[in-house]
Amino acid sequence: ALVDWYGKCGLVLEARGVFDELMPDVNVIGWNAMMAGYAQQGDKNSVMELFGSMEPRGLVPDEYSFLAILTAFCNAGFVGETEWWLSRMRFDYKLEPWLEHYTCLVGAMGRAGQLEDAERIVMTMPFEPDAAVW
Repeated sequence: ALVDWYGKCGLVLEARGVFDELMPDVNVIGWNAMMAGYAQQGDKNSVMELFGSMEPRGLVPDEYSFLAILTAFCNAGFVGETEWWLSRMRFDYKLEPWLEHYTCLVGAMGRAGQLEDAERIVMTMPFEPDAAVW
């Protein structure tokens, strides 16, 4: 909970200190909290470093893991990477995306000026769009 709190407050150095202190006993929830903290700060490299370290430690990424990845790439405006990771989530990890995952893709497209593509995603995604999507 402390890692999550520090991350949400933008205190990623403090969050990482707690995270490292608790290793190797951190579960997937703690990893996701640390990744989300980095993602909110736009540090996609640290998100990907942590993600790459999960499976070798026996941790299975979940929907929240991918939400952190997609948030990081969305915030950077990297449409191709956002699409690729969304696809990987579905096909490699057999996880069904949530509305929040699609919102990241729409956000990345919007940041990149790909408004027609963003609208196409909104109209074809398997969810009713909410205010965050629009």
